Amino acid sequence: MLMILARLGRSESFWAVVKVLRLPPATMRWCEAVDGALAYKRCRPLLYGWLERANTRLGSYGPDGAARKRDREEFEADFALTTARGPD
Repeated sequence: MLMILARLGRSESFWAVVKVLRLPPATMRWCEAVDGALAYKRCRPLLYGWLERANTRLGSYGPDGAARKRDREEFEADFALTTARGPD
């Protein structure tokens, strides 16, 4: 830990003691990872809202939209597997 005397404001009559804490690189990387995870957690609902609005504007949820086609293909593939086995 390093102690520094610093001036507060323009007046030279007020001095403050400032502590500078130096962290090892591994601790700094860990802190950055935690900060990133917390930022993602805070922003996730906003990102999902943006994605849904963008897909609505693009028409992905409409009758001929990409999301409908993808869901239909998955449903038909699953349904084909269940009917291929025959009755239980």
